Amino acid sequence: MVGLDGVAYIGNHGVERWRDGRVVVHPEAERYVPIIAETLRTLAREIRVPGILFEDKGATASVHYRQTADPPAVRALLLDAITHCRHAGELRVVEGRLVLNLLPRLRLDKGRAVEVLVAEHSLRGAIFIGDDVTDLHAFRALTRLHDSRGLATLCIAVLSPEAPPELIGATDLALQGVTEVSALLVALAVCPFGDGG
Repeated sequence: MVGLDGVAYIGNHGVERWRDGRVVVHPEAERYVPIIAETLRTLAREIRVPGILFEDKGATASVHYRQTADPPAVRALLLDAITHCRHAGELRVVEGRLVLNLLPRLRLDKGRAVEVLVAEHSLRGAIFIGDDVTDLHAFRALTRLHDSRGLATLCIAVLSPEAPPELIGATDLALQGVTEVSALLVALAVCPFGDGG
């Protein structure tokens, strides 16, 4: 989506990365692609509630229930159905803002992705901007790297009515919505770092 050369892209909760012009699934996660697909098909077949969106992302999936008439009831229904799926024991269910993420039962998440990027590029500093529960892994990883290695870090929460309250305690700064995030990124892009500014 950003389309900038020289930028390392890791997505899908740390399960995928962009390499040599294509998406590459983490080797440990490849075997989960058919498991995720089967689980998603089972859920879509068994739970026919208007407003649910089943999103197959390959080695992960997301089940969005934001548009349903009764999100709390649909959440409970989905969680129960997931536990009865054939491969339930091989998956992690990670909740987000009115979404259930089905992930491989692996040590792959946004925190691990941040650790990998810092190590691969010998970074001296990192900024992470997040708005959901799954971003807490990255905030915690950066805090550990700051405390253990002196990495310069800035953890930024993007607030909204649905933002989890835990974000505030895990971050250094809070912004009000994507407009403020955009303004911050523009300011950082034009900031004269390194020349005394």
